[in-house]
Amino acid sequence: MAHLTNAIFIGFFGLALYYVQAWLWRRSFAHRNGCKLPPRRKTGDPILGLYKRIQDFKSTKAFKSLPAGAALHSKLGHTFRETTLLGGTRLRTRDAENIHAIYGTNAAHWGVEPFRFSAMQPFMGEGFTTKDGPVWEYSRQLLKPSFYKNNISDLGAFEHSVRQVIAKIPRNGSIIDLQPLLLLLFVDTSTHFILGKSLGVLNVDQPSEGPVQGMEFLKAFQLSLRSCGLRLYLGPLRFLLPKSATSDQWQIVHRFVEYHIDKALQGGVEIKHDHRSLLHGVIQQTTDKLEIRSQIIQRHDCVAGHDPGTHQQHYSARVALIDTVLPTGGGFDGQSPVFAAVGTEILADFYALHRDESVYGPEVEDFKPDRWDTIKPGPWQYMAFGGGMRACLGQQKALAEASCFLIRMAQAFRKIESRDERDWAGDQKLVARNVNGCKVALIQA
Repeated sequence: MAHLTNAIFIGFFGLALYYVQAWLWRRSFAHRNGCKLPPRRKTGDPILGLYKRIQDFKSTKAFKSLPAGAALHSKLGHTFRETTLLGGTRLRTRDAENIHAIYGTNAAHWGVEPFRFSAMQPFMGEGFTTKDGPVWEYSRQLLKPSFYKNNISDLGAFEHSVRQVIAKIPRNGSIIDLQPLLLLLFVDTSTHFILGKSLGVLNVDQPSEGPVQGMEFLKAFQLSLRSCGLRLYLGPLRFLLPKSATSDQWQIVHRFVEYHIDKALQGGVEIKHDHRSLLHGVIQQTTDKLEIRSQIIQRHDCVAGHDPGTHQQHYSARVALIDTVLPTGGGFDGQSPVFAAVGTEILADFYALHRDESVYGPEVEDFKPDRWDTIKPGPWQYMAFGGGMRACLGQQKALAEASCFLIRMAQAFRKIESRDERDWAGDQKLVARNVNGCKVALIQA
């Protein structure tokens, strides 16, 4: 018994000594780099941060979480800290210099795997969305050839879908909600790019190929993304989610994707000489079904989350993989470096970044396209497609398709008018959308 007591004592003493040494080293490291603490957001108790959580819940319920976050930056500064569950600390920033460090100069110091992998791996597997390091690099290399210019320059399939969308828009000026229609457009055409087959959701009379119909797959995929978002938010409490909110929908998506993988591996889909789907690009490099499924689902995640008509990513989270330093944000004036210990979360608020009046001018909430005639935001002040080594591979494809869609709409209609005076109300999960939709009237050209 005495030996056991001694062993427990030595173990606790060693652990305490380790933490004391680590604390002293980090304190010295922060001092050598001139680091100071950024402003702290008022959170109530230091363990659960209940006051903060009540505030956040109220903002989310009112669909105002994004403007509320921007208001915090206006009040506390470009960079501040807040308490997370169980007394942890999270940094939040909209500072372009810090964003440059996180995504550019010190990108290797920051990653996503510590918080994404355990929450998203059961649905998405391993790949560029869930992993860091060699696995992420390998995954990105698998996908990159599919985004070469010669593989994305053919807009024939996209234009066909655009014509289907335009045909569904009333010509008499009656009200239509474009948001769900645009979602179907970009999901349909992007699925064609990924799998070589569209979901057929724009044409209900044309059944899609696979074990389930396109709309059922789309619904399951969106619910799967929502469950991943909830698992990320709950963190260690994610076990509270019922199984019906997770695995049932995941299985529908997995079956659908695996059907197309099997068919492609068997050579059951014709490949045009000037274009190949992302699926066929991946199977040129690997025949591991689980690996292929992970790449396809994670690319579908980008499609469902970033179509230019309906959704936009407004936050981007990272975790410090080593002890590191942010160049600015500390001290009373916000000009000193900020120390970030390994494991520190940071939330880059792109919504707030894109509403910085020092960059975008006054009245940032007003729709003024001509402001772009005079403003020139730098590459780290405009992050619609991310930046650095994790920048969006599909940027040129998205820009080409958005341009094509706008041109065809301008040719078909001479006028578009809003039919909804309500403010934008953001429903923020993995991505954001306007809960009020996009209600407009269009007048034929």
